[in-house]
Amino acid sequence: MKVLKQIAFALILGAAGSLQFAAAAPVPDKDYKALSQVQPTSFLLINAAIAVEQFGYGFGFTAYGLYMIMVADGPYKTAHYAICTGFMALGMMVPGMVSGWIQEH
Repeated sequence: MKVLKQIAFALILGAAGSLQFAAAAPVPDKDYKALSQVQPTSFLLINAAIAVEQFGYGFGFTAYGLYMIMVADGPYKTAHYAICTGFMALGMMVPGMVSGWIQEH
């Protein structure tokens, strides 16, 4: 019962905060675009932009982790969670392969 309350709480927060996260999603892209146009030499400014991007990545990764836990329901929870983790790895591997191909050509 405690787990259900935690999931319900996460879903409520997720529904309430989805618009804020959707609005914040392009922030790292805009940070990197601004850095590429201005090309600052300030080590602190560059690290701050990277910290903003990593903070946003952490939120997204946590949300996806909660979603996988929510989906992995039923008698074979471990197998469902493993399949979801495989999809997550695929979602990170395929763009990496494409970007590597683009870099080579």
